[in-house]
Amino acid sequence: AHKRWVRHAALTHKANATARRRAMREVRTLVVAEKFLDEEEFYFACHFDFRGRLYYASPDLYPQGRDSQRALLELAQGRELSPSGLVALALHGAGRLGTCPWTGAKLSTISIRERLAWVDAHQDDIQRVREAPLDAGWWEHADDPWQFLAYCLVEPDGVCHLPVQVDGTCNGYQNFAALSGDVGLAHAVNVAVEPDAP
Repeated sequence: AHKRWVRHAALTHKANATARRRAMREVRTLVVAEKFLDEEEFYFACHFDFRGRLYYASPDLYPQGRDSQRALLELAQGRELSPSGLVALALHGAGRLGTCPWTGAKLSTISIRERLAWVDAHQDDIQRVREAPLDAGWWEHADDPWQFLAYCLVEPDGVCHLPVQVDGTCNGYQNFAALSGDVGLAHAVNVAVEPDAP
């Protein structure tokens, strides 16, 4: 019994320490975000390593950070959404949701056309989140809940400031498909969509 208690106490201590670290990370992020809240524009300091990879200098708020960090950031100069912009926004939203809360289907494993159909079929649910996020709590179960909430809050007929992530499936092959013009490979790695897709 004592050994079980020691094991349980150690796991509890570790879980509490992890929770404290996560909470402090979120507090630091919110403090930095609050400092820049009233700024019209700001820039991120970056540096490159010897391979040419870009790294942001700020650990507490940056575009490649955690879900909560990415959700807090908007582009200073927004744009009205064109039809292709609406498609990119819908794919971004489906990607942030990840798993359908009603069916359990993984949206990242279905075709682009099916993802767009899912978003189209659930516009009323997304609108309910936009109007009352705390009442429509299903978004909290998304793979990236804060980014999905930020997606839901975008008015599709207004100016969009949301940074939209584009699918990076097999990046090397995407480059090969774009450079070679291989249509079959382009479809396989999401550089191009099916001809009859919107």
